[in-house]
Amino acid sequence: MQRPPKVCLPFREADRRRRESRSRSSAFRALSTAIALIVLGLPVGSVDARGTKHASKSAAAPARAGQHMSFRASGYSQHGETAGGTRPREGIVAADNHVLPLGTRIRMVDAGPYSGEYVVKDKGRKIHGHKLDVSFDTRAEARKFGKRTVKVEVISVGEGTRSDAQQEPIPPPENKAPALK
Repeated sequence: MQRPPKVCLPFREADRRRRESRSRSSAFRALSTAIALIVLGLPVGSVDARGTKHASKSAAAPARAGQHMSFRASGYSQHGETAGGTRPREGIVAADNHVLPLGTRIRMVDAGPYSGEYVVKDKGRKIHGHKLDVSFDTRAEARKFGKRTVKVEVISVGEGTRSDAQQEPIPPPENKAPALK
């Protein structure tokens, strides 16, 4: 049996057809995955078309005042401006806005000399769920803090807006972690 002769399409036309078939198959995979998840009773946003599981941003419940939670904290030092419109400095933490909204005041305990009050004035692209980034003035201080599990008590919950974060004052030095020597 002979093959049909190859039809030479202009490059752009062939490329367009390739993209269309790819997008149709992706859409079909996404639809079939969503139907399967509904049949199994799983949340639709938890798995993508390739079957990769993703943590839903709404999976972590928002904090309430007086609540005690455990977080994985890491130190960071950065220049520029936070999501709350201030420059990063000690007494500021970055958190998932779905868990600890901007403007939330927390008390970090079981963090050794870093225990004290902090205000959520930043959020990060890679901060999801129960993770915190604790701001330091220098890289050496941030490295010394490292990564650790800390307990957090929520003192007051912010609105999650930039203006709310700007209005919430940063704790005075005696209520936050002391500067390292």
